[in-house]
Amino acid sequence: MDNALCLCRYHHRYFTANPIEFHDFLLKIWGEGHMDILREKANQTYKTTKELRKEIAAHYREQLKLAEADWNYEIESWN
Repeated sequence: MDNALCLCRYHHRYFTANPIEFHDFLLKIWGEGHMDILREKANQTYKTTKELRKEIAAHYREQLKLAEADWNYEIESWN
């Protein structure tokens, strides 16, 4: 969820064609600290097991239920 962004079709195509502007846009809405966290996570290797994947799936199923019950609820990332 730390890396999720919803865009309309127009902006998705625009930012795909203009990656530098997309980076500047993300920097403006998320800030340098959040971008640093995303860069750090992108450079990590995660090894999973079947049990860990089940745990992650259960977490997001629960988060989705909470979000559906309360539209103001902000989904929390698993990690």
